[in-house]
Amino acid sequence: MKCGCRPVRTTIIYGLLCGLFFVPLVTILRPFFPWSGAVSFVLWLALAGYGIILAGWGGKNKLAVFFPLVVLLVFSFWHNSVGVFAGSGMVILSWVRSGICFTDKMGKRITAELVICAGGGLLVTGFVPQSPVMLALGLWMFFLVQSLYFVVLDDLPGESSSQIEADPFDQARREAEKLLSNVES
Repeated sequence: MKCGCRPVRTTIIYGLLCGLFFVPLVTILRPFFPWSGAVSFVLWLALAGYGIILAGWGGKNKLAVFFPLVVLLVFSFWHNSVGVFAGSGMVILSWVRSGICFTDKMGKRITAELVICAGGGLLVTGFVPQSPVMLALGLWMFFLVQSLYFVVLDDLPGESSSQIEADPFDQARREAEKLLSNVES
């Protein structure tokens, strides 16, 4: 099975879209939920969408990520702290990504999860988001860091490096270099 996805690019674009829709969604939900509940619910929507995307990339049924996402949804209204929810969201994201969707090379994946989720969380925490706009930028930054997961672990199920199509410009460059090396010799 060849995966036609580009996980780094898709994760970055998905994070940008989540960041762009963050403020309007929090503003819409604010009359119905306390501020922390509205923010947590929008963060849950972002992680749920990403979990469904991950399930597709891993070749898993989309329902496989249902239980962890329901646990996270319940947790989003259980605590009134966005920070506690964000921490639990990173744990659930790691569970979905490395425990359900991509289960081979577990040791390498767990190490990558620890480094990438901790790094993303520390960057967002160091950013100290204090307004919805800063939270939206923090969300995008978090997804930028999450895209590194697919750089560090550059394999998707059913895809080998020989199956990945090269960029047409890269192919043309290689062919030109081959022709030039034949001319020089």
